[in-house]
Amino acid sequence: FILFITLSEAMKPRISIFAIIVSLICCMYGVAEDWVKNGVDWHIPKDNFSLKYKENKTPLKLKELLRNKRIVIIGDSLSRYQYLNLIHFIHFNSWILSSPPRLELEGDWLSWKSFHLGSSYRFGCKEICDCYRDKQFYNLGPITKENRYYFDVSSNISVNMFFWIPPKVPIMLKKLPNEKTFTESCGDYEFRQKLLSNYNPESDYIFDDIIDFLRTIIRPLQPDYLIMNQGHWQHPQIRSNSTYFHEFITMAKSSAKKFIWKTTTARCFNSPDDGVDGKSFLQQLHQENVSIFDAFRISLGIAIHHNQSIIDQWTCLH
Repeated sequence: FILFITLSEAMKPRISIFAIIVSLICCMYGVAEDWVKNGVDWHIPKDNFSLKYKENKTPLKLKELLRNKRIVIIGDSLSRYQYLNLIHFIHFNSWILSSPPRLELEGDWLSWKSFHLGSSYRFGCKEICDCYRDKQFYNLGPITKENRYYFDVSSNISVNMFFWIPPKVPIMLKKLPNEKTFTESCGDYEFRQKLLSNYNPESDYIFDDIIDFLRTIIRPLQPDYLIMNQGHWQHPQIRSNSTYFHEFITMAKSSAKKFIWKTTTARCFNSPDDGVDGKSFLQQLHQENVSIFDAFRISLGIAIHHNQSIIDQWTCLH
């Protein structure tokens, strides 16, 4: 089908969120495979705001393709918003164009706690947010944990998102919820509040090392798809330590049926050919036969467009 989005100038940067998630679902099943490269291609799309697909798949047909699938997403705030858009699609059979307070803008909410609780409650019993953020510090970064779990019982679709800012903030989480947790916590406001309010470093699992996290938490799940993105950060060991890089790739590939590295969307204050991931790093992934979902290339035209206008930093990054 053709997805054509006509938005105001302020909203156009957010098309990348919609585009990435639609493309991601399609590429999993061989649709729009020309957007998923095992090589490196920085080609700018001819039409920045019109995304054309090879197959006619309505939202319900796409949702059916996700039946009985588990998807795990690991990344920063970019991945969070793409996760929220994806589960909105699964939950409501439509892509999100929300009104304030928006799911894709935490600044619309009174506080981080309000955002975590409110965004989770939008999906009723199907989403649990093991989330906490304050101004204290753990090692090199603030206490920032955000682990989201969506489960659609009727179609047996599971989507998990783990917040990862390499290497500044460790991944922290409680015991993963099971189907019974979703059922028993349905409508239990106190349960949700407690989950968001209680942070105890003695009871939470804390992972400073991404390889250890993949080995301990993700590999036992054996998701159908593991999608990782370093966001606007760069993991020094993955980028510069060849031994660590190979250990990371081996663990990621063994942790899921399909491992996909998603490049970071283009930032409007970068030069046109400057991506967070970098060509040499993507070439390394290519040599390891890692599938690359090139979100940078898809969003590059939008970023170039906004280089010519004054726009706030948050929008440039997201």
